[in-house]
Amino acid sequence: MTINPNADKHISPTGEAFIRGFESCKLLAYKDYQDKAGNWVYSIGYGHSHVDKDLLINQDQADAFLDQDLKDREKIARNLITVALNQNQWDSVISTLYNVNMIEFREYAAALNTADFDKAMNKLLEFDKSNGKQLRGLTRRRQAEAKMFRGG
Repeated sequence: MTINPNADKHISPTGEAFIRGFESCKLLAYKDYQDKAGNWVYSIGYGHSHVDKDLLINQDQADAFLDQDLKDREKIARNLITVALNQNQWDSVISTLYNVNMIEFREYAAALNTADFDKAMNKLLEFDKSNGKQLRGLTRRRQAEAKMFRGG
C-alpha cells in the first residue's frame, strides 16, 4: 500500500489568508455562475456555492463555510496529488483548487505528478480565463499562486 506523501498536509494560516485576500466575503447570497443548463448557481461567504438565493449569514458562518470548503479541497488534492509537496506548494495547490473547475485541476494535478514543476506552473498559468476570455484578476491570482508555489 502506497502512503500519500501529503496525507498530513493542511493549509497554513498564510495559505488561508492568501485565499481570503482573493475571495471577497459576501454575507448575502449572490449569483456566482451559470451551470451547464443555464441556471444561476448562488454562492455566499468566500465563494461557498450551491446555496439558496435568499440566504443571509454572519461572519462566523462565512468562516465556518470556508473552513469546511478548505477541508473538502484538501481531501480532493490528497486523492489527486501523488508527488510530495512542501507547505508553500500545498497552500498554492489548495488556493488553485478553490478557484478552478475540476477539469482544470485534474490537468494541473497530472502536470504536478510528473514532478516537472516548471511544466506544472506553465499549466497553472493557463487557467486565467472565464468563458474563453482572459481575466486580469485570474491572471494576477495564477501568477501569485505560481510565486507562492516557488517559495515566494
